[in-house]
Amino acid sequence: MSSSRPNLVIIGATKCGTTSLHYYLSHHPEIFMSKTKELRYFEKHRDKDVSWYEAQFRSDARIRGEASPQYTRFPLIADVPPRMHAVIPDAKLIYIIRDPIDRIVSHYMERLGQFRETRSLAEVLDDERKRFKYVCESRYHSQIEQYLTYFPPSQLLIVTLEELHADRQQTLANVFRFLGVDDRFSCPAFESALNESSTKRRKTWIADVLYPPSMRQVMRKDVLPFPLRRAYMGLISMISEPAERPALAPAVIEGLVQDLREDFCALKQFTGRDFGHWRHAALLSGTR
Repeated sequence: MSSSRPNLVIIGATKCGTTSLHYYLSHHPEIFMSKTKELRYFEKHRDKDVSWYEAQFRSDARIRGEASPQYTRFPLIADVPPRMHAVIPDAKLIYIIRDPIDRIVSHYMERLGQFRETRSLAEVLDDERKRFKYVCESRYHSQIEQYLTYFPPSQLLIVTLEELHADRQQTLANVFRFLGVDDRFSCPAFESALNESSTKRRKTWIADVLYPPSMRQVMRKDVLPFPLRRAYMGLISMISEPAERPALAPAVIEGLVQDLREDFCALKQFTGRDFGHWRHAALLSGTR
């Protein structure tokens, strides 16, 4: 296998700190993280030759990694693990997760900020098709199972966003130890928190006029040069308004708990952890 292929992949989950973890790891002198965070080679860019993938990494780095949360969207994207195993069977995988209900809220906030959602979260969750898309990414054990068919547990590390926030240095030391690099390394960049949901915005009617569905399709297909896309989206953001994080009604939370409880219990059994630092852990466990 070519030495320029990655030997580390952060496989998800969406809105669980993949951007921050990618950023922190990129500062370690023994680790090279891809300049483009979400390479999505085993999903969006699967038609590209493997030489394209290899070109994204420095062959002289001990650890070469990328982070694509799209890799844990089963069953919406179902065949990432076998594709990954065929190219980098010895890669170490990091799966960063968080309270699964909080993840759904943050995912909604992100889509609100991207102007892909206009309804309230409660209305979105009443839509069966939309609800499934949000819930499946919070079924962490289900996502892990897909990888265990191809990768042994020893190649997988599970980290939580809450741990990364509460004790960043120790959490990163655990990650470095898993990767076999100097676990004593620290730097000022570790003090930064990236991609906070509190900065999200939502459309006003003016932004809606200037950013119609047809323009959204153009932006998603990356037709326009990046500087022009960035300037355009900056304008849309300026004429938008701050979006408040929604508070879920007890009935909505209970519905999500029913959707997620079985998977959460399987995750606890697999990891041997109770995830008591998660806000909804007791509800998900059925102990409250």
